[in-house]
Amino acid sequence: MPKSMIGKRNEDFTLNIDLAPTLLSAAQIPVPQGMQGKDMSTLYMDNNNGESTKSKDNNNLRRVGDDHTNEDSTWRDEFYYEWFTGDKQNIPASLALVRRDSKYILWPDYDYEQLFRLDNDPFEEKDLFKSQLKTNQQLLDTMKTRMAELKLQAASGRPM
Repeated sequence: MPKSMIGKRNEDFTLNIDLAPTLLSAAQIPVPQGMQGKDMSTLYMDNNNGESTKSKDNNNLRRVGDDHTNEDSTWRDEFYYEWFTGDKQNIPASLALVRRDSKYILWPDYDYEQLFRLDNDPFEEKDLFKSQLKTNQQLLDTMKTRMAELKLQAASGRPM
């Protein structure tokens, strides 16, 4: 890591699935095609010369390469997750789409949905799922549609 990056905070979304590609890259082992996750070192290192990949306009760190084949995209701006344990009573199943500004959650065991605007409610205290405001309804429609797309993509085994 460049000394200039030590102690810097990065707000990009990283997930536990990013650990394997990061460790493989650090060990200079090729990341298998189709492996989920991304090499996190690209958030603070340029693979060519060890310089940081800091964006000049907003001082945020950006990654070049969203997956192992497309080197022109930026780091993820959303993620989809599924949680299933088989223990409905203690840890119910959930599916969610998380973005910087919003979060949509589906609790399939209880046929219950939630919507939060994280930009002004970071602690998820005000559920907007039943809100009648047009902007909230538009956001809900957008989030549900995108989550359905990502769920299909996940089921097909294609990297997201």
